[in-house]
Amino acid sequence: MIRTMLLLAPWLFLGSLSASAAPVSHVDYEPRETTEITRFSTGAGGPLRLPTEHLKKMTIIGGKGLSFLYPNQAHFYVETVTAEQSGYPDADMRQWPVYVFGLKDGTESSNAFIRDLLKTKRFGVDKQINPDVVRVFSTSTGKGFWAFGEEKSLIVLTEEDNRSSITLINVTGLPEQTIEDMIIKGVI
Repeated sequence: MIRTMLLLAPWLFLGSLSASAAPVSHVDYEPRETTEITRFSTGAGGPLRLPTEHLKKMTIIGGKGLSFLYPNQAHFYVETVTAEQSGYPDADMRQWPVYVFGLKDGTESSNAFIRDLLKTKRFGVDKQINPDVVRVFSTSTGKGFWAFGEEKSLIVLTEEDNRSSITLINVTGLPEQTIEDMIIKGVI
């Protein structure tokens, strides 16, 4: 039970929505052309590079991760999660988004880590984000996965050479184009 709660912890602040199966698309995003950026070290997936001009409108709060708050209450939260924190110190965390976003089935697996990921998919992604689409994209150090829902989104960043941690970016209240311009283009 402790392991399951640790894997579900990023979802504790999300509301409840109906479930649906989201199509998966592989996307090649164009890099940001903004010259003035501020870099944040986020752990897995490399740095998050955000336009400095946009940051002037936000409140940034540090803690276990970083919270970026807009004046209209929209926000995103960046957090690195390790295999140790998940309760499975030997787990390959690069598998986290593959199962949580439904890119692999895993229902026949006897692996406890994968079974817990399927619970996170059911209760976190399917019910609480209810994504319209899951997008997979390349970053400078690995892969990104973006479950886009109408009100909430989750972005997961993995590194090709790092099996022990991932970066989660939980987004609430931001339109799709803002997420792409502000966050996605800041990690590719």
